[in-house]
Amino acid sequence: MLKPGGTVVMTSENLCSLLNCIALCLGYTPFSLMQLCGRYIGNPLGLHYNEPIMQHLPVDHPAFSGVAGHIRVMTVRQARELFEWVGFEAEVRSISILPLPDCLSRILERLIDNRGHYMIIRAHKAR
Repeated sequence: MLKPGGTVVMTSENLCSLLNCIALCLGYTPFSLMQLCGRYIGNPLGLHYNEPIMQHLPVDHPAFSGVAGHIRVMTVRQARELFEWVGFEAEVRSISILPLPDCLSRILERLIDNRGHYMIIRAHKAR
């Protein structure tokens, strides 16, 4: 909830990051979507692959949603379109091209736009 003229700044993971695209090309689940049904599954290259996720409800509980938290991983374009669709002027950019070191990542961010692993979203609500 934001009053007219307000600004929101938020971050999210980028579904079309270089790291997620590499995972897809190898036939694995994108790193950003590995959390499912109480475990990290679908990508053996993931840091916590096949480990359980701490949750308040067991997987067999009727209220278990099947997803840990509220995961909504989008692309840079999708985030921009979503914010504009709901009445915001949005600036969305990606940062941190993983798994590269920061010094190389910063250089490549300008060359391979929208492939950083994280998005920074700055949106202004029209009055």
